[in-house]
Amino acid sequence: MSPTAKFAVQFTWTWPVMIVLLIIAMIPVYGPLMPPIDGTLAPVTSKITFIEQRAVDNGLVARMRYTKNRDCEIVGVAMDRHGIPIEFEPIAGSENRLTTRGTGLQVSREWFTGADKLDDIRLRFIHRCNPLWLTVTVVYP
Repeated sequence: MSPTAKFAVQFTWTWPVMIVLLIIAMIPVYGPLMPPIDGTLAPVTSKITFIEQRAVDNGLVARMRYTKNRDCEIVGVAMDRHGIPIEFEPIAGSENRLTTRGTGLQVSREWFTGADKLDDIRLRFIHRCNPLWLTVTVVYP
């Protein structure tokens, strides 16, 4: 074969190829939509129940009970009231990292909530259940 030989690549536009290319092209569209859709259709955890609350300076300390339905890795927790973020973190003296738990009934450690009451708040758990997107489950209210 001579060094100047050219290779031709042939490509056939079949239906499966077109469908795969369409799915890849839709990543910017379904990427932001999938976390809440996945969390609504197949929630990682059930709705939570606050089993213990006590008032402290600048907020509450609370513990929660819930059932974990899917075995996914927890990535984060977010709390807000009407879109305004509220401080929500483990209390001092407990571990400062999130712990991924198995499925079944769960009781959380104590968490500090930077709110004086739990009315009108929204609590979300963020999990990684698959490699393409995160799953956001609204667990309260």
